[in-house]
Amino acid sequence: MFGLVFPNRSFPLDISTFTQIDTFHWVLDMNHFVGEEYDSIREVCIFLLNNFTLPPDKALAVYIQSPGSPFLFCGAVTVSRPSAVLSLPWPEPGSNAAQLQLTAPDVPPLSA
Repeated sequence: MFGLVFPNRSFPLDISTFTQIDTFHWVLDMNHFVGEEYDSIREVCIFLLNNFTLPPDKALAVYIQSPGSPFLFCGAVTVSRPSAVLSLPWPEPGSNAAQLQLTAPDVPPLSA
């Protein structure tokens, strides 16, 4: 389906690294993945894999959330733009787990 890499921080990660919440939402617990230093990760490269196709009018969107903050839209990939390097503008951290969430753009991100 899709994969991502945190430049200079990780090997490529596939969908098995994420928790699938429902048909259209996948979540990566950044605290579990990288610890409390999640906010030092400033970029993500997301890409569609060859066997995954989206309808031409759909996209896979990336949102981030620091604890106690709303989700922030970071960008998306589409069939015509199958990969992207996106900035991760983390809000000030709180006391809970930070998340990176992927969803269809016409589906709002899940609440924390």
